[in-house]
Amino acid sequence: MNEVWNPHERRDGPLQICAIEGAEGGRVLALSGELDLENAETLAAEIAKTRLTAGDTLTLDLRELVFIDSTGIALLISVFRRFNAAGSQLRLLPSRAVAVRKVMALTVVDRTLPFVSGPEPGAAGGPATPAE
Repeated sequence: MNEVWNPHERRDGPLQICAIEGAEGGRVLALSGELDLENAETLAAEIAKTRLTAGDTLTLDLRELVFIDSTGIALLISVFRRFNAAGSQLRLLPSRAVAVRKVMALTVVDRTLPFVSGPEPGAAGGPATPAE
C-alpha cells in the first residue's frame, strides 16, 4: 500500500460506505444499508480507490448491510476473482441481516467467498478468523 489511505464516508441512495483504516494498516470498507443495481458502481469505484498491491488485504465489512441483489453478489464475486489474480486478499465480514445471509446461502456465496468472523476491523484482539 504505497499511497496514503484517507478515511472517508460516501453515500449513494440507501448505501453508505465508510472507508477506514483497519488493524495493522489494512483497509476496510464498511457497508450499511442496501447494495443493489442502483449503487453497485459506487462501491466498485470505492474498491478501485484502494489501489491494493500484491499481498495487501481489503476487508469488506457487510455487518450492517440489510439488502443485496444479484448485482451486488456479482460485484463481490468479481472483486474476489480480481484480487486473487493480483495477489491481493479480500475478506468479508458477514451481514447480521437474515435477508442478506439467506441470499448468500442460496447463491452459495457464503461458502465460496472468504467470509471471516472476529473482532471489528481496526480493533485490538487479533486477526479475524474464517467464518463457519
